[in-house]
Amino acid sequence: MSIQTRTASITVSRAALYQQLIEAKRIVDPKIAAPILRTVLLTIANGALSVAATDMRLNVLGQVAAASQTGEIGLSCGIDAKKLHDVVKVLPGDVTLEIVERSGTEKREGGGAVRWCKVCDRQVALTPGYQPEFCPKKGCTGALVDSIAVTSTLSSGKSRFNLLSLSGSSFPKMPDADTLAKLDWQTLSAETLAELIDGTLFSASLDATREPLYACLLESKAGHLRMVSTDGYRLSRIDRVGELKLAQPLCIPRDGIVELRKLCSAKVRNVDLAISGTTLYFRASGQTLTTYSTILSTAQFPPYEQVIPHDSARSISVEVAALTAAVKRLSLAASEKTTGAALNFAFNKLTLRTDNPDVGTAEEDIDFASEDTFDDFKLGISLRYLGEALERIVTPNAILRFNDQLDPLLMYGTGSDATHGDAFVIKPMRL
Repeated sequence: MSIQTRTASITVSRAALYQQLIEAKRIVDPKIAAPILRTVLLTIANGALSVAATDMRLNVLGQVAAASQTGEIGLSCGIDAKKLHDVVKVLPGDVTLEIVERSGTEKREGGGAVRWCKVCDRQVALTPGYQPEFCPKKGCTGALVDSIAVTSTLSSGKSRFNLLSLSGSSFPKMPDADTLAKLDWQTLSAETLAELIDGTLFSASLDATREPLYACLLESKAGHLRMVSTDGYRLSRIDRVGELKLAQPLCIPRDGIVELRKLCSAKVRNVDLAISGTTLYFRASGQTLTTYSTILSTAQFPPYEQVIPHDSARSISVEVAALTAAVKRLSLAASEKTTGAALNFAFNKLTLRTDNPDVGTAEEDIDFASEDTFDDFKLGISLRYLGEALERIVTPNAILRFNDQLDPLLMYGTGSDATHGDAFVIKPMRL
């Protein structure tokens, strides 16, 4: 058996490393089956320690500048994310990471050999006629590697931790700093991005198996950005001034949208975005130490323009604050499961009424303005959906448009319409 030994050591700031581990630990799913995906990948690069984590949908890649380093460049290891986070948190000062990797292929009599799958952590016996590149275990897609053992040591002051490690060669391929630097980065206002997300994320599906609906669609047309989401029962469309160079609309999964929103904090003025293949990369402008990426959905987003009604026969104008307050009050008596209520339109008065066998009934009258004539028209609607849409209308008055009891309700603020601006669509309920 031919064994090769590679070693490397790097010293970094404990505070800087801990900050990167906080971000990495958030991404890692501790319940995921593959052991390698429960780890944080530490790679000793040229002049820096690379910190990476992934759940196969969302990735984070960080860099920590080296105070000193020795040995080979590119040596890596995977250490349990939670344990590594907890250890670095309590270390007294600068952290030194030492990685020792012994690699080779164990030869057997008769020309056979043994290689390792680091994803499921098992040995695979090879023969002259059986030389698979990937693990033969059902459900495992790990590549077979020659790595035999990886030893990682963290030391700080008088403290020293020898932590169990997996070979970095089993970790999903992550871009390095040079690859990220070559991407075509575009800058977008964090405030604009936050408004787009806040106006649409609430109506995206929570079910990850409904891939087209478990995402928000981002479009860029004629100096305007548009984000759209739907869960099949309601739809949100938000337009803002801004522009991105997009070859096609981006279908961004909910996980990536949530991380994008977290990035748009009060301390971040602009966000840098880059697209490579089916991956969207994003980071705070001017902050190259931490970069996030998400795999874009390749499923076809629903043709939302066909969902938005453009020829509604009835239209009313109602005060947003009054209707929002009424919805909140009636929600206390509505069914917790359906939150259904009836909207009764008669003359210039809108009556909201809910009837819950377990609680009782509640109703409230609201005045509205309209050029149409109403003859005791009733529409069933979800109070929760109605309230969440009203919270995102920024004008004093809202326009409600509809046809009959089976057609969707279209809502938007003054200055918008069915084609442009912020709009919300809610499917009616049968009462």
